[in-house]
Amino acid sequence: MDCTICQDRPDLHDSRLALAPRWGTPLSQHSEEFSELLSRCTATQYAAGDILFQQGEIPVYFFLVQQGLIKIQRSSSQGRDLTVEFLFPGDVCGALCALDGTPYPCTAICVSDAQVGRVTQRDFAQLVRKDPSLMYRACATCRDKMSHQRNFLLGLALEQADGRAARLLCLLALRLGVADGENVKIPRLFDRQALSEAIGTTPETAIRTLSKFRKNGWIKEKGKTLTLTNLAALRELAGLTN
Repeated sequence: MDCTICQDRPDLHDSRLALAPRWGTPLSQHSEEFSELLSRCTATQYAAGDILFQQGEIPVYFFLVQQGLIKIQRSSSQGRDLTVEFLFPGDVCGALCALDGTPYPCTAICVSDAQVGRVTQRDFAQLVRKDPSLMYRACATCRDKMSHQRNFLLGLALEQADGRAARLLCLLALRLGVADGENVKIPRLFDRQALSEAIGTTPETAIRTLSKFRKNGWIKEKGKTLTLTNLAALRELAGLTN
């Protein structure tokens, strides 16, 4: 069995996935500045469904995702919660809020059990004063996140639900998938309700969409694993082919 992390597979990469941006370099390959940042970091365990922070709260921490999956939601003026981003191991959030005290613009919720590193406002500010390049990285990350969220909201308006579902599966394959020959295996992190929220549709539509993918022979579900058996078809449906 040929099992490799799918970030090493070039056929999965496409800028149009608008991935949740990392802080320049994966934490597993962090530079000297990351070493000091991580030394100030307190690893905290969260259960699926736990809230890291809520929209409108005054910031207390800067966060580094170490394990698990986090979803970022924004509440509309009509009270509707929209999932606008996902954070994977190696991703960060809350940097600029931690620096200037601006309330969190979104809510962060654990999709799965997670381990998240927390750096206090005070420690992060001290590190930025010591190494101003961290401010540049924070601004660049915030810019990329805003671009990603705009692309996601545009997709809600213009794409069909099956295209959004296919794009989500391609994203999960890139960030969490393991290659198994021609297939890609990813953990089943979403129930039907969570999937519907992630792609901005109803649970009934989400169920029909997955059923369609199964009937087409594109996915197989077994236990806690989802196998993508026709990644090329999913990429085409998601608009990720050249």
